[in-house]
Amino acid sequence: MRLYKLYSLLALYIGLLMGAGDIAAQHFVEHKTWDSHDIWRTIRLTSTGLFIIGPIFHVWYDMFLSKLFLQRTMKIALKKVVLDQGLFAPVFLVLFYCSLGMLELSPAKKTVARLKSEFLPNMAVNYSIWPAVQFVNFYFIQQPKYNILFVNVASIFWNSFLSWAAHKDVHAKFSHDSCHDTAHIVHDLLNDDSDMDVD
Repeated sequence: MRLYKLYSLLALYIGLLMGAGDIAAQHFVEHKTWDSHDIWRTIRLTSTGLFIIGPIFHVWYDMFLSKLFLQRTMKIALKKVVLDQGLFAPVFLVLFYCSLGMLELSPAKKTVARLKSEFLPNMAVNYSIWPAVQFVNFYFIQQPKYNILFVNVASIFWNSFLSWAAHKDVHAKFSHDSCHDTAHIVHDLLNDDSDMDVD
C-alpha cells in the first residue's frame, strides 16, 4: 500500500510537471494570454504525464534499470546513459506523440505526420541535453524513486519544448530553419526563467 501511494504521488507529480511545461510553452514561448490559453491542451499534457509517462518512468527506472545495474560506478553510470538514451529516449518520444494523438482523437495519419516532422529535431535537442543530465542522475543518485524525481525536475524546460513542438504545424519539414526555431525556443525559455529570477 505504501509503494502504491508513493508511485501514485510520483505519477501525479509527473502529470503536474507536464502540465506546467505546457503552461510555460503557451505563455513564455507562444506568448499567449490567459484569455487565449488552450486549457484542454494543458489537460491533455497533464493526463499524458499522469496516466502514461508516470507509469512508464516507474517501469524503466525502478523495475528495469535499478535491477539490471546494482553498483554505483562511473562505468555503470555510463552504461545506464547509453541504454537510457539509445533505447528509452527514442521509444519515449514515439509513445509521447502517439499518446497525445490518442488524447486529441487525431487521425493516425496526422500523428504519423507529426512524428515524421518532429522526431529528428526533438532527438537532436534531446542528445544535446540529456546524456549529461542522466550521467549526473545515475552516478550521484541511487534510489530509483529519486532518479524519477530528478528527471522530472530537470525536464521542466524539456516538457515546455515538447509541448511547443507537438503543437506546431505538422507539415513543417526538418531543416536548418527548424533547428534555428528549436534554438530560439530553448533560448526564450532560459531567458524568461532568468527574468523571473531577477524580478
